[in-house]
Amino acid sequence: MTAKKKFRFSRRELISLLFTVLIAFAPSGTRYILKTGSILGHAVEPGTVSVFGMQLVAIAFAALVFATYGMKGLIEALQRPAGVSAACVAVFALLSSFQAQDALAGLTSASFVATGVAVFFAIVIFRPDPREVLTGFVGGAVFQVGLGGWQFFTQSAFASKWLGMAMHSADQLGAFVIETETGRWLRAYGSLSHPNVFGLYVGLGLLMCIGLAAYRGHGRHTRFYALMPIITAGLLFSFSRSAILAVAAGVIWMVVSAFGSEAAPDYRRVLVPSFIIISVTVAALSLFYRDPLITRATASGRLEAQSISQRGSQFSDAAALWANHPFTGVGIGQMPLALARESATERNWWQYDYVHNVPALVAVETGLIGLIVWLGFVVTTLMIVRDRLVHETSVSSGVTVYAAAFIAMLMAAMFDHFLWSSWFGQLLFWAVAGLLHAAYINLRKAR
Repeated sequence: MTAKKKFRFSRRELISLLFTVLIAFAPSGTRYILKTGSILGHAVEPGTVSVFGMQLVAIAFAALVFATYGMKGLIEALQRPAGVSAACVAVFALLSSFQAQDALAGLTSASFVATGVAVFFAIVIFRPDPREVLTGFVGGAVFQVGLGGWQFFTQSAFASKWLGMAMHSADQLGAFVIETETGRWLRAYGSLSHPNVFGLYVGLGLLMCIGLAAYRGHGRHTRFYALMPIITAGLLFSFSRSAILAVAAGVIWMVVSAFGSEAAPDYRRVLVPSFIIISVTVAALSLFYRDPLITRATASGRLEAQSISQRGSQFSDAAALWANHPFTGVGIGQMPLALARESATERNWWQYDYVHNVPALVAVETGLIGLIVWLGFVVTTLMIVRDRLVHETSVSSGVTVYAAAFIAMLMAAMFDHFLWSSWFGQLLFWAVAGLLHAAYINLRKAR
C-alpha cells in the first residue's frame, strides 16, 4: 500500500496565497484600536492609533518575500527610479511624523505608508501571476457588492466587529445619503468607511473583470461578462462621482491602448461587449433609481450643494496650513487636528477635515519636499503607462489593466483623500503600482 501523499505548500504558493488574501480582503476594517482620536471632545478617525488585521497580513507577505528572495531583489528594485522614489516617500512620511503634535498618531500613519511601500517592493520582487491577481480583485469586488447591495436595498448597514463595519441607516445623522424629493437614500458602504472608498474598490474590480475577460479569451470569458452587471450595479449603488469618473478614465485608457495603438489588440474583442453590458446595466438601473442618480449627477439638492461648498473651503484650509508649514508640513495624518488647533474660525467638530485632493494633502502633511518625492513616484509610474503604448505584448502580462487601475486611482485622488489618509488607501495605491511595475519588468524581459 502506498503512503498517502502529504499536502504541502511550496513557499511560492504560500506567498501567492497570502497576496490573494491581501487583495481580496483588503477592504476589511478589522483592527485593534489602542487610542481614539479626538476633536473638540468628539471621537474621530484622525489621531486614532490602531493596527489593522490586513496590515499584519501585508507585513507577513512582504517579510516572506524578502526572506525567500533575499536582499538581491530588494537592491535591484531600489536601483530603479520608482524604487528610490517609493523609499523616499516612506522616509519623508516617517520624518513628518516627528512634526506631528500627536507623535504616536503620526507614527501610526507613517507605518501605513511604510507597510504599503514594503508591499510595493515585495510585489516587484515576487511578480504575482496576473490571473490570480485579477481573480482576487474580481472576487473581492463581488463580495463587497453583495454587502453593498444588501445595504442599499434594505437602506441600512449592520455593524460587525469582525469586518470592522459600523452601523448606518438612511435616517441616521452623519450617514452618507442622497436627499431627494422622495426621501433619503443610503449609499452603499460595503465593509468600508465611506461610499467613495467602496465605489473605487468596486470600480477597480470592474476594470479587472474586463482585464480577466481579455486575459482568458478565446470564447472562455462568457462567465466574466456575467459578473459585469453585478459589479456595475455595486458601483452605481455607491453613488460616488469620483469612483465613476475614475472607472471612466481607466476604460478610456483601455480604449486608447486597444484601438489607438497596437499595444493591446487582445482588448479589442472584449471592450465593445463590455461597454454594451455596462451601458445596458446603467440604463436599466436608471429607470428604477432615477431621482438619486439625477441628484448626484447634477449635484442638485441641499446636501450636494453643502458637499461642494465644503470641498471648496478645504482648499483654503490646506493653503493656510501649507503657508504656515511649507517645508516640514503639519505631520502625516494630522491635517484635521492641525486645523482644529490653528484655524482662526470656529466650526463644528466634523468640519475639520482632510482636503479632498491627495497631492494637496501630501503637501500639507509632509511639506514641499514630501510632495516632490510623491509626485516623482507618480511620474516614474506614468512613464510606464506612456511606454506601454508603443509596445505590443501578450495580454497575459497584465500591464494594460494595471495601468488602467493606476490611472483610475489618480483620477480618484483628485477628488478624495483616502488614498493617502487611510490604511486601505495606502495598501490599494502601492499594491496597484507594484503590480504595474512588476508586469512592466516582465514585459521588458520578454522583448
